[in-house]
Amino acid sequence: MFVIAFSHSWGLEMDMVNGLLVIVILLAGLSLYFWLKLRSSDSREDVQPLDTGFIAWVALVFVFVIVSLFVCFGENSPKIPQDIGQIGDFIGGLTNPVLSFLALLVLLRTTRIQTLESRKTREFMRAQQEILEIEKFESTFFQLLAQLESHCEKHFREVVDGISEGDKLSSELWGRYQEFAELPKENQLDEARKHTSSVTDKPLVIILAQRAVRILTFVEESKINIDKRKSYAEILRDTIYPSECAIIMTTAFESPHARAALKKWGIVDLTSGHFPCPAMEFYFFPPES
Repeated sequence: MFVIAFSHSWGLEMDMVNGLLVIVILLAGLSLYFWLKLRSSDSREDVQPLDTGFIAWVALVFVFVIVSLFVCFGENSPKIPQDIGQIGDFIGGLTNPVLSFLALLVLLRTTRIQTLESRKTREFMRAQQEILEIEKFESTFFQLLAQLESHCEKHFREVVDGISEGDKLSSELWGRYQEFAELPKENQLDEARKHTSSVTDKPLVIILAQRAVRILTFVEESKINIDKRKSYAEILRDTIYPSECAIIMTTAFESPHARAALKKWGIVDLTSGHFPCPAMEFYFFPPES
């Protein structure tokens, strides 16, 4: 109705009105078709190009319809030699917008496909980069872990007279736990440090703590995701024995960064009473209020 009223107001001929109606109907149908096709493909990762044959047939059918309209609704039968310019203007004026619209649809579809392919390529490259990062991380991590375990096997796990060196040193560390528990909280750490200094000042003990903290720092500063870092921290925790954990914790407690890292990654896994003093225990396992 809008097109007919528009034609009356501007004095357009009937064949032009019919041509405009055909354009409106065709464009509406094409828009609905491509919208439904695009909507059905949004849930899939692969978007197929538009059917070239379908586009070509739509264009040919439209041109045929326009020529038929010109012939059927024209007031006078067209004479090709004399009216070639008029025929060309009529057909070209009506077909060019539709053909341009079809070309735009094909271009938009192609652009969408290229965008999706580019996104897949980026995701693939990101996944490859993550795999390389993990492989590089694991290589260094397990080398450091092997050095730590070799040091423990050589100096702290060998049993002599029914007790290992690690068990002997750790028992010295927590041997006065009950005594220090009776002291005020502000005095516990000072007294515990005096008591444990004879154990933690030994070179082999310092090397043990340094290697453990080095592995933990490497895990903390790596670029892999947090869940994987937690899993590797658990591997470190499971590798060291409880006696070695007590030695590492006591030695590293003097460094704020080291003891914070031990707490953050859950490396300290000791039962109550197996600390030099309650103040150290409550740092890693705060009492429930």
